[in-house]
Amino acid sequence: MDYVYYEEETITRTPLRALARRMLTLLRGHGLQLFLCLMLLFAASGVSLLGPLLVRRAVDVNIAGRDYGGLLHTVLFYLGAQLAFLLLTYVQRVRLETVGQRIISALRERLFARVTEMSISFFDKNPVGRLIARVESDTEAMRMLFTSAVVTFMGDAIMFFGMLAVMAYVNLKLMLITSLILPPIVFGAWLFSKKSTPLFLGVRKRLADVTAFLTEHLQGAAIIQIFGRERQVTDAMRHANQRKFETTLRVELMVVAFFNCLFFTEILGITIILWQGGKWALEGAVTIGTLMMFMGYVRRFFEPLRRFSEELSTIQKAFSGAQRVFEILDTEPHIVDRPTPLVWKRLEKGITFENVWFSYNGNDWVLRDISFDVPKGERWALVGATGGGKTSIINLLLRFYQPQRGRILVDGIDIAELSQQELRSRIGLVLQDIFLFPGNVFENLRMGEETISKDRVMTAAKRIGVADVLRRLPGGLETELAERGENLSTGERQLMSFLRALLVDPDILVLDEATSSVDPHTERVIQHALTELLAGRTSLVIAHRLSTVVDSDHILVIHDGRILESGNHSALLAKEGYYSKLFKLQRLASEQGAEELSSGVAKS
Repeated sequence: MDYVYYEEETITRTPLRALARRMLTLLRGHGLQLFLCLMLLFAASGVSLLGPLLVRRAVDVNIAGRDYGGLLHTVLFYLGAQLAFLLLTYVQRVRLETVGQRIISALRERLFARVTEMSISFFDKNPVGRLIARVESDTEAMRMLFTSAVVTFMGDAIMFFGMLAVMAYVNLKLMLITSLILPPIVFGAWLFSKKSTPLFLGVRKRLADVTAFLTEHLQGAAIIQIFGRERQVTDAMRHANQRKFETTLRVELMVVAFFNCLFFTEILGITIILWQGGKWALEGAVTIGTLMMFMGYVRRFFEPLRRFSEELSTIQKAFSGAQRVFEILDTEPHIVDRPTPLVWKRLEKGITFENVWFSYNGNDWVLRDISFDVPKGERWALVGATGGGKTSIINLLLRFYQPQRGRILVDGIDIAELSQQELRSRIGLVLQDIFLFPGNVFENLRMGEETISKDRVMTAAKRIGVADVLRRLPGGLETELAERGENLSTGERQLMSFLRALLVDPDILVLDEATSSVDPHTERVIQHALTELLAGRTSLVIAHRLSTVVDSDHILVIHDGRILESGNHSALLAKEGYYSKLFKLQRLASEQGAEELSSGVAKS
């Protein structure tokens, strides 16, 4: 199996200039701090230029004139200049890092908020690992651009042109000869940038592949071990890691080759100065101090180019990351509320599906011409084989997806006319796959709703008979939960999910296989509570075990995306159709299972 996620991802290429302009908009509100950092950068670069000039003075003036006092002053001034450079650089770096962290923190929050606004179909196409890479890794690459690469580039540009200016002022002819090495350097840097850009993007993609793989498979570590798939998963990880290794190696080899060429050019520059400058020194046209100054500048002359090359990978990663980050920010949710949604206070009449057709991919119909009316206060059940379309009906009611044809109405109002938040606030949902978040039990039950108190939680828990379960927990409502609530039993997690839905006092209660994974005792607790709680409350219940829905007011048998049969339990049994056969098969299987259990107990 090929675990590569990015091949399915299509990214619209944005010109670098437009991308850079957009990245600059992130700096709004930080102008004063950035201006201060720029001034500190200018000051630090200016102080740094003094070093070789002071060495020239020490050699040509103080040492040549045997001026010990002057030499001491020059040395102390040199030391002071270096200390000033370090201090200015430190203050500038601290301020810039603070600004960069604030910019990226705000961007990361915007990005996370945008992801949480997306329709469920967005998550169908984007693995969790890829989204983690975008929210965390891509924004971190952008932070490195703002706090490291940009300041390095600007500081080195100041140093580069400052050194040229000083060299030209001291000896224009020697500066021009030294500058002969600039054209090949500039051409080499341009060629390196052109060739490495797609490779750096490839490295980011391969990194996202590995991140996605690790995220998905570490979450399912228990399943991997149960089925003994460790070797196969390890092989798949090796394959994904090998792809990243090969792409990264090509980039690193290119970087090493470029740096070696740059180092050779530096040696060539010093050789030119020693040969030509040395001849002029023998002729008395250039002083020894000037030669030392030029060689000092030439060594530092290549430092900006070397650092720029080193930061080029950071720049490439940042622009690649920005491309993906901005694409998410520009992605509109598939389902968007109307500018002025209608107000719907409570369920007064019921739920209506009118000739609803739906497909997840736009081609294969999952639901075909679904129509039914659920009067207020009634308990309806959706039953049928797995994959028949039961959960899709619930997804459409919650507006996780939009039907291609037909309408869904509450009290005669098309749910497309309502805001998603208002619609979902009236619906309580209990799923078979329970998700509990990090934190304690109380925070998981109230889901950030500050108006829900502990007393209200315990009152609701008593009504459904789970107060004792909460009291048995080590810390009660303050019990900290492990990842996904793994320190609770399956039954306890499902009861938590059930209680969480009821705390919002929903008009409509939806249960999707809510009792399919609990023990008989827990199921009896829930069924007993449902008899009381669902009285007068509109509900839709999805269940495979038909014994749990025999008391429903109405049962819809969903098969291959259509309503195959409809009626209450007695009417459906009287039809002797699909439902009747399925019910008898399940009852027979249950009786056989009970007999085998009794036989086993008797033998023991």
